[in-house]
Amino acid sequence: MKNGFAKVVSLLLIGVMAVISLMGCSSTTTAAPSTVTVTDVAGHNCTVSSPVQNIMVIPGAAYERVVMLGAEDRIAAAADWYLTGEAWAHVIYKRLDSVPVLSNPSTPNIETLLNYDPGVVFWFSNDQNVEAMENAGIPVYCMIGDGMNTLVSLKD
Repeated sequence: MKNGFAKVVSLLLIGVMAVISLMGCSSTTTAAPSTVTVTDVAGHNCTVSSPVQNIMVIPGAAYERVVMLGAEDRIAAAADWYLTGEAWAHVIYKRLDSVPVLSNPSTPNIETLLNYDPGVVFWFSNDQNVEAMENAGIPVYCMIGDGMNTLVSLKD
């Protein structure tokens, strides 16, 4: 009985050692980030890297929607009345007090936005600012209307 047990243990150890040695031989290439294209509520196509990092939220509703999607930790900067005028928001949102505030949310400074290396900017509507941001290489998602159903597609 002892010989049978010893053979089984030996075979298991040989198998484990073989797996470990093969793990060391595997390549360590990193997959390229994928992109996702969604159509926002303004009918505008927005292509972002997935997963999205460095989210810029300009209208206040964008902040709460990003939080609802579980990505508050990815907000790089924000603007709007939540940051200055609503005491309750500072209680509910975990990072609101540490998120940099963008000045002049109705006409964002493109150079300032670029300093945050934005993965996407959540914006009010499809207007002349969208064109300026996109010309600078910044993906823009327009928030006009109720866009939560479309917004869910950006979660991953």
